[in-house]
Amino acid sequence: MKPKPSRDPIATYEREVRAALRVGETNRCGRCGEDRPLALILESNPTICANCQREELGKPPLDDHHPAGQANHWATTPILANDHRAVLSPKQYEWPLETWKNSSGSPLLAGAACIRGYCETNDYLVAELLLPKVEMLEVLDPFLKKKFGPEWWVDSEMERFAPQRKPKRNFREERLKEFAPLAEHVKAGCGKGNNMNVKPYVNNGGQQERWPLLDARLFRKLQKKGVVTGKMISCREVNSPKFKGLVMGFKNGTTKFSFLASFDRWDIGAIVRQLGSEETDDWLGKQVRFIIRRGQKGGTFINVESPKKARQ
Repeated sequence: MKPKPSRDPIATYEREVRAALRVGETNRCGRCGEDRPLALILESNPTICANCQREELGKPPLDDHHPAGQANHWATTPILANDHRAVLSPKQYEWPLETWKNSSGSPLLAGAACIRGYCETNDYLVAELLLPKVEMLEVLDPFLKKKFGPEWWVDSEMERFAPQRKPKRNFREERLKEFAPLAEHVKAGCGKGNNMNVKPYVNNGGQQERWPLLDARLFRKLQKKGVVTGKMISCREVNSPKFKGLVMGFKNGTTKFSFLASFDRWDIGAIVRQLGSEETDDWLGKQVRFIIRRGQKGGTFINVESPKKARQ
């Protein structure tokens, strides 16, 4: 007659630990070398583990593990007997006793047991199935680099697994596009065959008379309520190592001045918003508003005023 299984899994676990200690810490399976005490068969001579004993008896070395415990769910998963005895069952013995036994059949305790069991079984499978492959891949990569070069996967079937890296964000360009939608248009328009037409405003050799640049001193002289307006009377494109952009001439009353708008800044986009056109030949004769602002380091800058809404 088979003895009835103990209803106190904690006590069972303690007995197994004491029995495992009797096996001896230095003892191991004579066939496979298994040395975890809980996986070894007590009083076996020569010492043998649960897996090897099953094989000797012509049985598969697997146990049906109940991840949530028999009292909480019927589902089982086959686990090697050694790991069942030495890894998963001891973890369940650490559960709250009422969760393990669930003598009242509480659905909440059963749910808790299912979650505990799933997490522990998943951790076991990750450690057995995945993590060893991680180490293998990390060792294999430098081996292939040494044998075939630093980009050994290029032009091979492995290239499709190469990471598709997201390009680094260029916040400067994003800011430029937000405030200067014309910048790329102007760059493209400087080539042949594009719509941009700056020839009417280019005097081959440049301006015959030299107009002062609109700086802080001139701005304060011309300003009215913090704003300077000027009617555009010329516009030419400059492409030099030190400056790439538009040089524009303006007239305020009897005063004429120049303003430089770099392709890399947002002043050109502000003109587009003010005048409602991306074509430079539409700008001639139109009034443009300028503002003065103070930089973070105390300097002053003159910029084209950017309206909140673009002119339609």
